[in-house]
Amino acid sequence: MVASNIKLLLIESDQYGESDICAALLHVAPTQFAITHTECMSDAIELINDNPFDVVLFDMAVAENEGLDAISQLRSINPSLPYIVLSNDDNEDMALEAVKYGAQDYLNKSKATGQVLIRVVRYAVERKRSEENLQTSKDGAQQLLEYADEGIYSVDVEGNCTFINPSGIRMLGYDDERELLGKHIHALIHHTRADGSPCLDKECHVYASTRIGKIFHVDDEILWRADGSSFPAEYRTAPTRVNGAINGSVVTFSDITHRKQVESDLKTAHDELEQRVKERTRHLEKVNQLLEIEIDHRIKAQDILDKEREFISALLDTVGALVCVLDTDGKIVVFNRACEEVTGYGLDEAIGKYVWDLFIIDEEIEGVKKVVHDLEDGRYPSRYENYWLTKSGERRLVVWSNTVLKDDAGVVQNVIGTGIDITEKRKIEEKEKQRVLELAHVSRLSTMGEMATQIAHELNQPLSAITTYSDACLYMLKSNSQETTDIVSALKGIKLQAHRSGEIIRGLRNFVKKGELQKSTTDINALIYAVLNLATSEIKNNKIDITFSLDDELPLVVTERILIEQVVLNLVRNAIDAMTENDSMARELHVQTALNNEQIIEVKIMDTGPGLKPDQIENIFNTFVTTKKNGIGMGLPISRTIIEAHGGTLMAEYGRKTGASFVFTLPLDREE
Repeated sequence: MVASNIKLLLIESDQYGESDICAALLHVAPTQFAITHTECMSDAIELINDNPFDVVLFDMAVAENEGLDAISQLRSINPSLPYIVLSNDDNEDMALEAVKYGAQDYLNKSKATGQVLIRVVRYAVERKRSEENLQTSKDGAQQLLEYADEGIYSVDVEGNCTFINPSGIRMLGYDDERELLGKHIHALIHHTRADGSPCLDKECHVYASTRIGKIFHVDDEILWRADGSSFPAEYRTAPTRVNGAINGSVVTFSDITHRKQVESDLKTAHDELEQRVKERTRHLEKVNQLLEIEIDHRIKAQDILDKEREFISALLDTVGALVCVLDTDGKIVVFNRACEEVTGYGLDEAIGKYVWDLFIIDEEIEGVKKVVHDLEDGRYPSRYENYWLTKSGERRLVVWSNTVLKDDAGVVQNVIGTGIDITEKRKIEEKEKQRVLELAHVSRLSTMGEMATQIAHELNQPLSAITTYSDACLYMLKSNSQETTDIVSALKGIKLQAHRSGEIIRGLRNFVKKGELQKSTTDINALIYAVLNLATSEIKNNKIDITFSLDDELPLVVTERILIEQVVLNLVRNAIDAMTENDSMARELHVQTALNNEQIIEVKIMDTGPGLKPDQIENIFNTFVTTKKNGIGMGLPISRTIIEAHGGTLMAEYGRKTGASFVFTLPLDREE
């Protein structure tokens, strides 16, 4: 057998041995074609079903009754094949109709020399492949835009919105893109600065980019939502070009309050494809010009494909987020400029490398591999947080939003990760936590200072008992008493009271200690009893009756125990001060715990003091706001900060007729 490059099906009314088409092709290029010939439509349908042909030549004489409908019938069986229509005359109307029915070309058999046939067949095959490659590229770019976390919009040279992606619509608070498309978007989202002064078009970097063709990065402005609210935004803007001329700008933006990840838009090539078809049909006037037309057509298609690739590349490099695309084995296939800036690795150093070999720390490799496998199995999109190692050995904490890119058959081809570097943000959060711990420690020291008299009184009782027992022992020893039982009893009393004093001092020392606190499982009821033990003297000295309604079946909750003790003590002492400073007739303190329907622990502390006015309830948690004569207004703000750091809430209850009631919640975290 002779090796062939192109498998060709010829549907022609002539006998195979007498076919001018076959003879012309085999004469000029005997080894380039494997030709299968048939004269029957039914045989042709069966052949197309069963054999992988590269191109089909269809003689209109075979289907005199069906006409061009026969082309539609063949294309319905295999639409991916290029079909070339053959006829016995030059019929321009027939040629145009053939193209509309899906044919690649129309050819007069009488003028079809061997060289012309070869060119027509080869360019029909190449054009079909080019169209399929172009469509695949478009589909991939569109999916990148749809999954981007950043908002992306584009404007024309007049400032009218020509595109906005779903993330941008959602971030700006609109329901549908039609509310923005075609409108002057600056007047809708960028009209006013943070200080209330107007932001004019001529001062906007987006329009400066269109005018002078520069890329801008802005991180100190605000954007406005549809409901009239605003948010601080970071955006990048770059000019867009068609055939070298600037036709507008593309903008990527993100709400830097939440640091969401973003990606940009790919402009559709539908209009260009339509234009290409029109250009193709206009040049079907003469068969002898087919070669020049096809060359021009191929060059334009390749130019569109190159521009789209350049657009995607420029878009990925403009986006502030890290964009890393992997194949199904975990090798890097796309690595944008943001990744280069964060890691210190160049594009040529990263492409083709396994992501876990280059960037992932040892203890997180298995976790990253599991994320990739889960995405391949259809569990997407997903969010994941892990460290990346830079070229210098530094660790950068990145939070990723992941999805996949599939082919037409639904098979995963690539894993797409869009990441935000949150290293600095996490450091700021740790500093803020340390600041809260410092404030809480100062507050505990201040509380212990205020309770010094009561603490001294509490210690005085066991110390006085120790003195009495000691005097009794000395007396019995000096009098040579033989009652050893009394001496042993007195010594046991000394030991008991010394232990009691030690427990009081140990509790105070734990309460005021400074250092890095550690979360642990906590019994809230036991914690409340321990705190009230610290305030026992104040409760007794101020003649306060205390009652409890504690849920004995409360599960353990994970807390930083000392901080929660501080909150409870602060609320209890506020209640005591409120009842004593206003000389309440009934001094009753009630502490209640319960587990609500949402599996959240609620702690409620109620008193019979003067209560709070509505305006006090609104402002009581503001810094330096207090109802005490000598208060500084820091206890409740610090307490709220502590509870919110535990994922809960602290508030004062509305609508009480007498006294005040404060409630804080702690989300449940069961442990075995």
